Amino acid sequence: MNRAALKDPAWVRWSLTALALTFLLAFLALPLAAVLTEALRKGVGAYAASLGGEDTLAAIG
Repeated sequence: MNRAALKDPAWVRWSLTALALTFLLAFLALPLAAVLTEALRKGVGAYAASLGGEDTLAAIG
């Protein structure tokens, strides 16, 4: 097993991990939160009612 990667200083490994997690947050979690916020703006009841609409069922089918 090659352990060359473990020879890097701990701060480099932690920094790269933090950078990767920041990237995931910025490009995955934040847009998903924005979509869910807009979808649920009028409440869960309105969201659930729209799922049973004729246009929604046609789009799913």
